[in-house]
Amino acid sequence: MPPAPAQPVPVPRQRFRFIQIDPSRYATLEQVESLVEPAYKRAEAARAGTQIVLKAGPLDDLDHPGHSSYFIGICYPAGSHPEEKIGERIFDELREECHQIRVEMKLPVVEILESHSKYRRLVKDFGF
Repeated sequence: MPPAPAQPVPVPRQRFRFIQIDPSRYATLEQVESLVEPAYKRAEAARAGTQIVLKAGPLDDLDHPGHSSYFIGICYPAGSHPEEKIGERIFDELREECHQIRVEMKLPVVEILESHSKYRRLVKDFGF
């Protein structure tokens, strides 16, 4: 009988080293959406007329093959920063809300930049 194939070893998410991610403890989609919704409502009104796009949804986790993670994408034109477009206060609130989701739900939540090569496929999957 041939030996069993080696199981992939999860690689810790480098960008958020301080976050402990347990792939077996993912929150439900409804739980995460209930946390994300207030941030969306604030940011949606603020970003009207700008090129910023906010999207959220479950995608394949790059660091844990076979697992799906809930990602929040903040996409904006290269060379600019969302604070310049939606205002520092609202952007800070959105970031804080994302941080709380990471801490409380142990979910990888990422800011997706058009120019960030690691997340290029995720940007495409989001439909940006």
